[in-house]
Amino acid sequence: MVIEEELKSGQLKNSYLLFGEENYLKIYYKNRLKSAIIGEDDVNFSYFEGKGIDVDEVIAIAETLPFFAEKRCIIVENSEWFLNGNEKMGGYIENLPETTCLIFIEGEKIDKRKKLYKKLSLLGTSCECKRMEPRKLRDWTRALMGRMGKNIRATDLDLFLSYVGNDLQHITTEVEKLVAYIGEAQVIERSDIEDITTVSVENKIFDMLSAIVQKKIGVAMHYYEDLLILREPPMRILSLLSKQFNQLLQVRQMQGMDKYSIGNAMNLQPYIAEKLMRQASAFSKEELQRILNGCLDMEMRVKTGLMPEQIAVELLIMSKEQIKG
Repeated sequence: MVIEEELKSGQLKNSYLLFGEENYLKIYYKNRLKSAIIGEDDVNFSYFEGKGIDVDEVIAIAETLPFFAEKRCIIVENSEWFLNGNEKMGGYIENLPETTCLIFIEGEKIDKRKKLYKKLSLLGTSCECKRMEPRKLRDWTRALMGRMGKNIRATDLDLFLSYVGNDLQHITTEVEKLVAYIGEAQVIERSDIEDITTVSVENKIFDMLSAIVQKKIGVAMHYYEDLLILREPPMRILSLLSKQFNQLLQVRQMQGMDKYSIGNAMNLQPYIAEKLMRQASAFSKEELQRILNGCLDMEMRVKTGLMPEQIAVELLIMSKEQIKG
C-alpha cells in the first residue's frame, strides 16, 4: 500500500482518503496517520463526523495556523462528500495549507467521478481498504495468535475462520476471547473454538440460506428471529441474502471448477467455496437468477416505501416461489 510506504518514510501528504469495507484497516490507518502528524497533541486536532458537517467550519480550521506546532490534523468521517459530492471542498483541497493535514474516512462506496475525489487523488493519497484475500487472512490470523503466545492447527484455523468470517475487527475480538478462555494453554483446540467463538452475522445468514435451500422454513425463520434479537437491521439481512444468492449464481456459472479455483476467482477461503458449491448444486442458473431478481425487487420495494423491511425478509424466506420445488 502507498499509505504504508508514506508512513514508513515519513513523507506524508496533506490530504488522505480512507474508504472501503474493511473498517479495521480504516481505523488502523486513521490512528497511525494522526499519530504521525501530531502525536499526542490534541490542541491541534479537530474531528468532524456525519452528513451535516459545515464545510465552511472545516475550511476555517484548516486555514488556522497550528498552535506551537508544525502541523494541524483534521479528521472528517462519514461526510458522504465523496459519494454525493462537495464542490466547495473540491475547490479548496488544492489550496490546503502545508501546515494542515485533512484525513477523510468514508464508507464502502464513493463516486470517483466527483471533483473532490479526483482532486484528492491527484494531490493526496486515496486508499481503498479491502477485505484480505484468503491466504493473507489465514497468515494474518495465525500471526495475531502467535503474538499472543498461542498456536493453532491448520484445520482448526479453518474452522475458526469459517465461524468468524473475514472482518478483521471481529477476528481480533474473537482471538482475544479465545486467548483469555484457554488461559495458560499454548494451543487453541477445536473444542475451544466451538465453546466460545461467536459466529459472524454473515455465517448466520449462510445458515439461514442453507435452511431455505432445504425448505426448512421454520428453521430459517428461527435464524431470522435470532438476527433481529441481535439488532441486525432487516434491510442489512436482505442485502446479505442478495449477496449470498449472487455468490451462488457465480459458483453455478463456474460449474466444473474445483473449490480452490473457485475460491481464488471469488476471493474466498476454499472451505467456504465448497459450502457454496453444495448449496448451488440445488439450483439451476435460471432459478438462481430468478431468486436474485426477487431479492433485488424486495430491496427496491423497501427503499421506495412500498413494503416494510421486516415483512420483505419474511416474505422472501417463506415464498415458495423463491425455493426450488
